[in-house]
Amino acid sequence: MIKTRQPTEPSDDLTIELYSNLSMSLDRFFAVFLVISAITLLIAIYPLALGLWPVMVISLIHIVLVGLCFRSAWRGNWVREIIHFDAETVTIRHLAANKSWQVQWPVTWLRLAHNADRQGHVRVYLGQHGQNQEIGGFLPAHERSELSGLMKTALAKRTGWVAPANREMVGT
Repeated sequence: MIKTRQPTEPSDDLTIELYSNLSMSLDRFFAVFLVISAITLLIAIYPLALGLWPVMVISLIHIVLVGLCFRSAWRGNWVREIIHFDAETVTIRHLAANKSWQVQWPVTWLRLAHNADRQGHVRVYLGQHGQNQEIGGFLPAHERSELSGLMKTALAKRTGWVAPANREMVGT
């Protein structure tokens, strides 16, 4: 999901926020886990009443493993990137559950580039002086193309890099 924020007062600042496409919020994920756990425990109560206690132990182990899998799946897919353009610099903040980083470049000679991988998926990069940083790699293809358009618009009045025939600020 892509959101843009511009200040209410006239300014050159622009913020683009990129969110990973999580179909479930953490609260909804927890509710699904509670329902699965309750059903598992309700099923295990009858064998426990008959004296088959290993069924309850296996059910509890199952609940713990499902909880760990849910936690791993949600944390592994939670990503957010914040790209902030001002008159002088662009700041890219990448926030994820397992790692975070930040890059700040002067916007003067910043270049937007597209590269396609072997499957034909387009990747969007910002680069300067031989350094490239992929932007929005976790987004679906249609959102990456939307991001590319937003980035071109944001860079159009800020960068000094213009391709021949004044087409775009895009490299190959």
